[in-house]
Amino acid sequence: MPHLPGNQFRTGTRPSVSRTTPLIVKLIGVPLLLIGAALVWPTLTGSVTDGDGNAAPWWLKTAILVMGTPPLLFGIYCIFGRQGVVLDRARDRLEAWWGLGVPMWRKRHKLGRGRKISLGIERTSSGEGVGERTRRSFRVRLTGRGGPVIDKFSNALAARRFAERCARTLQLPMLNRLVEPPDLRQIEELDKPVAARIREHGIPPEPLPPPGTRLSLTRGLHWDEMLLDRPRFIPHWPGLALILGLLAVMFWYTVPVVLDSATPVVYRLAAGTVPVATLVALSFDFVVKTRVTVSGDDLRIRKFLGPLGWGRRFPLAEIEELFFDGVLVWVVSDREKFSIGGGHTEADAAATDALLRVWVARRFKL
Repeated sequence: MPHLPGNQFRTGTRPSVSRTTPLIVKLIGVPLLLIGAALVWPTLTGSVTDGDGNAAPWWLKTAILVMGTPPLLFGIYCIFGRQGVVLDRARDRLEAWWGLGVPMWRKRHKLGRGRKISLGIERTSSGEGVGERTRRSFRVRLTGRGGPVIDKFSNALAARRFAERCARTLQLPMLNRLVEPPDLRQIEELDKPVAARIREHGIPPEPLPPPGTRLSLTRGLHWDEMLLDRPRFIPHWPGLALILGLLAVMFWYTVPVVLDSATPVVYRLAAGTVPVATLVALSFDFVVKTRVTVSGDDLRIRKFLGPLGWGRRFPLAEIEELFFDGVLVWVVSDREKFSIGGGHTEADAAATDALLRVWVARRFKL
């Protein structure tokens, strides 16, 4: 399987992996750099004058420097910022560095044995009470005592790609803590399809759907398929009271419009359709359905909203992760990830995961 391009290189016995700032950050840094330079450079060269053409007083120069230096420095950081790690096996150490184009700051860590690249989630909270917010980031680090955080990402797929590059370049196993249970892979297993790994441990028997399931199964000679209907909408009394209140407000405003003969017909029809359509939608099952098909070549996922459909196609040889996080079933490759089971019951989502693992392993062509 081809490796995705990345900022990685090797130099003799010192394999390294580095990362530049993203393109969007560099683009943001350009105007900041220009604004800061336009304020700082004339001040330092003495070009700033007062209204009479005389040299500006010291307090004005100081104020301009205070205003111009932060955007100048931040723009330089956005455009030229780089960071990475260097693995020196001869000296048994890992060196983390940061700099503007070239390393300016370094921190050394003893490598030792049992090290690995770890991919996990880091949650930080800010505020208290009702205003408390929790931010989630995906962290790539070197595990072990004092192991450094190599980089952080806001996107799980980007973090996973970078972690694989680090593991491959630094010749270390990778521990993926984003899945449950955590998945430890050796270097030669980084690109191994999940179907092949399931087969190594034996394909489990196909589970029976749980009682009261909304899954419909269909099988063919060379394919397996499931259809997931959304669970029925059965709200508890607080939700039911809220819905009835919203409908009452809708009817309060729309009934006079519908009964007013002076109102254009188009507006009267629109006013009458909104509450009626809301009531109908709440009275029946949700119209969103998901169809999942596994053949000998690929896994196809299609979600339907009435006659409209959208989805993904994953070649079985490229699916590297297939797991259930307690809410959603995730299908992950090097290029993208897609979820199944949103809005369904936990039992149906768990059954979907178990069925897919069997089907993917059974249909995969070695």
